[in-house]
Amino acid sequence: MEKKTELMQKSGRSLEEILERINEVSMQVNQVAMAAEEQTATTGEETGTIQQMNDAVNSTAQGAEEGRAGRGAAEPRQPFQAVVQRECP
Repeated sequence: MEKKTELMQKSGRSLEEILERINEVSMQVNQVAMAAEEQTATTGEETGTIQQMNDAVNSTAQGAEEGRAGRGAAEPRQPFQAVVQRECP
């Protein structure tokens, strides 16, 4: 009977250790998921900034072509300069 009791206690301790490890792994998985969400948000912000810069470059290029056709090219450059100043202080 004593041997059974000892085995049950040992089994109980092993189960407690297993549960602790499961909780640790679960916390790590949550941390990875949170980091992935943050990275996705950052990537989205960077993509938006790149798109704004692309739009400004396209506007500047269009203005340069219009300038060659006799129109002023200074105005289309302003949006590009504003984006650069805002994103690259």
